[in-house]
Amino acid sequence: MQISTRTEDFIVDTLKLHNFIGPYLGEVFTDPTKRKVMHGADRDVLWLQRDFGVYICNLFDTHQVCRK
Repeated sequence: MQISTRTEDFIVDTLKLHNFIGPYLGEVFTDPTKRKVMHGADRDVLWLQRDFGVYICNLFDTHQVCRK
């Protein structure tokens, strides 16, 4: 998984860190005050929910915008 903030970029090994993804990222991904920008997020949203129990609030999907 690739995650970027305004100042840093991260690559997360979701297999190695599987047990930590939900607890650490869940709080950030559900925070409605933080915008999450993804491209073609349909499958990402699905596996984040299914595999890690992580739900996403305030998501902007650039792929969906391009389709209109």
